[in-house]
Amino acid sequence: MGSSRYFLAFNTEEEFNYVNTSLVFSIYLYNRTNKSYHPLFTASSKITGTKDGTYIVGFEENQGNWILYDLTSFAKNLPSQTIITEKGLKNPVFSSDNQFLFFESDNGLWQFDLKSQKMNPEGIAKGKEVKIMDKKTWFAYTQYNARFELSTIDLQRPMRLKVRDKKNNLTSYINWNKRKTEILIPPTQNRIKDIQYNQDTGNIFSIEENYNSPPVLYRYETQFKNKESRRTAIFKSGKKDKVIVNLKQEILSYTNTAETKLKGLLYYPVNFDQKKKYPMVVRIYQQQSESSGVYPIPDYDEDGFNVRLLLEHGYFVFLPDIIYDERGTGIAAHDCVDSGIDQLQNHPNIDQKKIGLTGHSMGGYETNFIATKSNQFAAYVSGASVNNIVKFYFSYNTHFNLFDFSRFENGQHEMNVPFSENKEKYFKNNPIDDVEKVSSPILLWAGLKDENVTPDQTMAFYTGLLRNRKPVIALLYPNREHDLGVGSKESKDLNLKTLEWWGYFLKDEKNVPWIDKEMIKSD
Repeated sequence: MGSSRYFLAFNTEEEFNYVNTSLVFSIYLYNRTNKSYHPLFTASSKITGTKDGTYIVGFEENQGNWILYDLTSFAKNLPSQTIITEKGLKNPVFSSDNQFLFFESDNGLWQFDLKSQKMNPEGIAKGKEVKIMDKKTWFAYTQYNARFELSTIDLQRPMRLKVRDKKNNLTSYINWNKRKTEILIPPTQNRIKDIQYNQDTGNIFSIEENYNSPPVLYRYETQFKNKESRRTAIFKSGKKDKVIVNLKQEILSYTNTAETKLKGLLYYPVNFDQKKKYPMVVRIYQQQSESSGVYPIPDYDEDGFNVRLLLEHGYFVFLPDIIYDERGTGIAAHDCVDSGIDQLQNHPNIDQKKIGLTGHSMGGYETNFIATKSNQFAAYVSGASVNNIVKFYFSYNTHFNLFDFSRFENGQHEMNVPFSENKEKYFKNNPIDDVEKVSSPILLWAGLKDENVTPDQTMAFYTGLLRNRKPVIALLYPNREHDLGVGSKESKDLNLKTLEWWGYFLKDEKNVPWIDKEMIKSD
């Protein structure tokens, strides 16, 4: 870690409790000169140091604090530890002159003075997410999802920052130098896919897109006096995409019954006619509102869902945010989705009887759970989904090489409690337990080589639906994994079948043989 005298020592198996999706380690400082050890961190996997080995900072998982050490104090037998108690700090970066330690956060840029040992919020972008863009990082150890690195920033040059205003859906880039800021790219609702900055000429090149604009290559001249005209479009892609210019999108803000603040993206059909009613497809997967600036390319996506294809086929598309809470993954998801749909109940152009729900992976689990609780949807599509969370909890994941219970207790499922301590919570959030309550047709799909969510999960739900005489079709792809692959024949097949499924149940476009075969009951 930047020193020829001191090394970090830890045992990769000693603290492996199998409960965390990422390992945490008891970390010691090893002095190569006198072959002594000194404890630094009791449970950490995020360590950052200076390039010359003077300072090291690590996040203590058990305490929820960053711990800072001056390694030169160890040579004097006066170990110096500083506990940084401010919450929400992430991705520490040392100044190359060892004067400051900077932290990114969702509440502006923070600066810790290494000499005075004082923390100061710099007042830059307070209430907004800040990322340091031009730091130099050297990775020392990255196994087991750990991140041990050297990370520095040269304050002799301006610090380039990305500022994200999530509340107002705005992104900007600024230079920060000696407590002064200079706007490089003013706040924009465009999604900035890439940025290159030539500090010598003052030119910035960016690739930007939006839901109604294909990617454009821009040049910003930071030394240009007329702020309104310093951006120049150099190249515009998608010139033949005339339809996208008139595409309409709304960003809805609302709360669920737990008063959690949420957002949802509503896309209007291509060639929208305000005198007509349209069906709607709702797609779910945790938080999606950050994708509002993504240019929708018509394609056969690997999970069978493509916004643009649905819009071109005459559907509204709604992407509601989902945020989990102490009630459990499924119950919270159901509440969030219902709260989003409630915002659209009085929309004059949405046919409330022709709404479909779809999701893949975690979104598939959410779809299955909601299908067992709701009468609001006319049809469902669910892919590569967990359906029996109790069985999944007690499984070993060969894709991630971990026990799946860690994904519930400290991972994506956010149940945050062992099954043994709250079995009722798991049962209440388990789709398979109420499979007989599914009231609308459901299309299931899975890749038979999926090692993330094994296909027996899909087959169990299919079996339960079949046993209870529920309308269901399962599509199983023998040579595919958790998704069906970009540009594969299987992806094309799934996308086309999904469009036929929605057409059949949301637009009354019947006479589809593969659906008719399963849905039309003989007399």
